[in-house]
Amino acid sequence: MFVHEISIYQFLLDYGRDLTKDLAPEQFSEQPIAGMNHPAWILGHLTFVAQFGVTLCGGEGWLDEAWNEKFGIGSQPSNDPNLYPSPQELFASYEDGHTRLTQAARSLDQAHMDKPTEIEALRSIFPTHGMLLAHILTSHEATHLGQLSAWRRAMALDSVRF
Repeated sequence: MFVHEISIYQFLLDYGRDLTKDLAPEQFSEQPIAGMNHPAWILGHLTFVAQFGVTLCGGEGWLDEAWNEKFGIGSQPSNDPNLYPSPQELFASYEDGHTRLTQAARSLDQAHMDKPTEIEALRSIFPTHGMLLAHILTSHEATHLGQLSAWRRAMALDSVRF
């Protein structure tokens, strides 16, 4: 299942690597514009959402509550680097989340994908698990990596080509 979406998700992982590979550790929590999502928050948030995707597929979560508070729905990025895991830990967690979600998505059957979305606020946009998971694998990830690309420009860093 989700052959095309998983292919896009892998492409986005590679793009995320490219967007962050030349950053110094101290840059990960810099906010060139007040309130702007920075690399630490974006990578942590995408990991949080990967965990949500795994649970949507029927799997178990693995992140601790502190991770959820820093990167979950409604969290706000801070420019205090001491609030975040190291860049190495953030990226390792991001890659791990990608691996876990990819495996979970591949294992789904049609009956699970057709289940209604339990989150009422999302149901009108993504009425089924399959629709919500397709969003997580593609447009949600791409949106936040687009923010990371804009962050690079605001930091006067070179753009990254696909």
